[in-house]
Amino acid sequence: MDHAVQSVARTDSIGGYESTVRGQGLEAEISREIRGLGQVSILARRREDFDVTRGGSYSLWSAGPTARYAAGSRVRLDARVLWGTTEQQGIYAPPGLYIAAPVGARLDYDLTGEYRMRDRIALSFGWTGYKTRDRAAYYTGRVELKGSF
Repeated sequence: MDHAVQSVARTDSIGGYESTVRGQGLEAEISREIRGLGQVSILARRREDFDVTRGGSYSLWSAGPTARYAAGSRVRLDARVLWGTTEQQGIYAPPGLYIAAPVGARLDYDLTGEYRMRDRIALSFGWTGYKTRDRAAYYTGRVELKGSF
């Protein structure tokens, strides 16, 4: 369980700016290894943050399956799909928040992998996205070729 506190005070802006956020989170995972195929699990997360300065709160929960496949030390593939929801009550304006995550139901997905071509050369990739009811799907991707000499 995570109990986090974040506080910011600015006096260089008009009228000043101050915000204190307290939060708590919990993550649980049940996993099972499948011989020769890898590992599958069910992941559940819950997080709630309270904006102490303004009295609002922001909570989110998500749950879904994850899978991992590894072929020796050369190939690794991880996948995760989480269904969840976010809720906001009152005024929630924590320090450093410029764009809030959308409120409501959402679907998050991740796919990452790595292939080691030689002892010192590796190719890795990542693909992440989410979909909410009121917004178009959002994707980010990454491909990296790394050499160590």
